[in-house]
Amino acid sequence: MTGELESVYNKQEKLRVLRKQVKDLEKELECEMAGVLSKGIKEQDEYALEEKERKSNTIDPKLFKKVYPHLFEKVVSITKKDAEEALQNEYAIKRVDALIELLYETTIKPTYGVIKKEYKRSPKKTMPEDN
Repeated sequence: MTGELESVYNKQEKLRVLRKQVKDLEKELECEMAGVLSKGIKEQDEYALEEKERKSNTIDPKLFKKVYPHLFEKVVSITKKDAEEALQNEYAIKRVDALIELLYETTIKPTYGVIKKEYKRSPKKTMPEDN
């Protein structure tokens, strides 16, 4: 009989393996498709290359700010990486940790995973106090 944690652990591990396989297969497919496109192959035996257009819409933030300035601050989204790059470029410094730290909004959400007991991390060791 399998315990609940063992069952969850096994499913986690299976997903980890499958995700890696999918990632590897996507890379392989991308390489093969690049080869097919570079050779100009459109049809072969009973297979044909199908070309589709994928449309995506994005909002121009400058235009949005100009047209809806009162809403801009409510919807603006800045990634940490974008903010760091902007600060680095503006102030010509490499490390912007101190500047950006003040801007962090930290949220903490618990995440759960199951590990095998023999791999359980030991608590951090502390230095003995001087008496």
